Amino acid sequence: MEETMPGKALTPYKGDLIKSTMPYYLTIAVMISILVAITYFFLSALVTGSVGSATSYGLVLGILTWLYITPLTTCFLYIYMYKHLHDRNYGLVETAFSRAIIVLNRLPVYKASYIPGLLSNLGLARLAQGHYQSAESLFRDALSQAEGLSARSRSKRWLASLCVLYNNLAVACLRLGNYVEADLLLERGMKLLENEKNQRYRFYLAPLQLAASVVHSELGELPAAEEHLHKAQEVLRQTPRPSSISPSARLLDVQCDIQQALIHARRGDFAKADPICDHILQQESALFSTMSLKSFKLLATEYMNHQGYDRSEALLESAYAIARDHPFHPDSQELLSCFEKQLQLTDRQSEVKDMRSWLRPVLIETKTDTQT
Repeated sequence: MEETMPGKALTPYKGDLIKSTMPYYLTIAVMISILVAITYFFLSALVTGSVGSATSYGLVLGILTWLYITPLTTCFLYIYMYKHLHDRNYGLVETAFSRAIIVLNRLPVYKASYIPGLLSNLGLARLAQGHYQSAESLFRDALSQAEGLSARSRSKRWLASLCVLYNNLAVACLRLGNYVEADLLLERGMKLLENEKNQRYRFYLAPLQLAASVVHSELGELPAAEEHLHKAQEVLRQTPRPSSISPSARLLDVQCDIQQALIHARRGDFAKADPICDHILQQESALFSTMSLKSFKLLATEYMNHQGYDRSEALLESAYAIARDHPFHPDSQELLSCFEKQLQLTDRQSEVKDMRSWLRPVLIETKTDTQT
């Protein structure tokens, strides 16, 4: 289920948003049209006194309402989610999904096959806010339910959902430092998709391979990290992208670039890292989220260690455009400490004190309000 150039407005890719949400709008239109038509026939039968027809239409209307409430709610939620993930309003997404799940669980309507997706997207909103343990719990619950439904249905239609959930849970484990479980989850997802009969879902290998690259990179296993990254890039180049996740596909491209630059930098090959870093800094801000903060900080740190202060500062300033709006995110706080180090290394110690007026206004305002 979503940003770094200073001075650039956060502009969502409207074409991608329309393309991604169009299926949901069409589904809503079809379902509401059917319900309106059946309701019309039901009321007409009541007016004309046709008890048999009214009973039949009433029964059909009841069944369709039982079936349609959850998918209609889900479609509206996904449209809402796409908009606010691009705006980085993760709290609004979390509130909407949380309340919807509570209401749907209380209503006597069909919902079994939709709840795992709703839990997963709620987990993404929590993950984006830095609440990693909460996100992990939600992903585990969603994965458990999805695996049960998949086993009962014995259908491949759950394949993509399972791989997305393996990826999401692995990312949460990665953020919590549980690298072994993250690697095992990613392997399970890749094995599901590497079967020749499942080429239809091959695109979902890309996020799994990218996450595996990050795991091995964090463990210092750079050859394995690069191998997984190349596989992710190959999938992105050669595989058609599902229209429903086209904004995520663009984000994957840029995240691959960040990972590639980081691997080169950690090897000390800045001749290869530099052009990739410059390309990253030229991207539209809508491509990044709070999930990008750690990657930017790690890459900036490598440049600081190499005394490439111009690029490290550009990376930090770009990331701060996101961090400023999310002062309580754990990566935001680490980013600010990294920025202080940048100023000290560039003999600008006096500016460290000034940071409280120009770099940390949100933190200062929040702290002041709390004390008051």
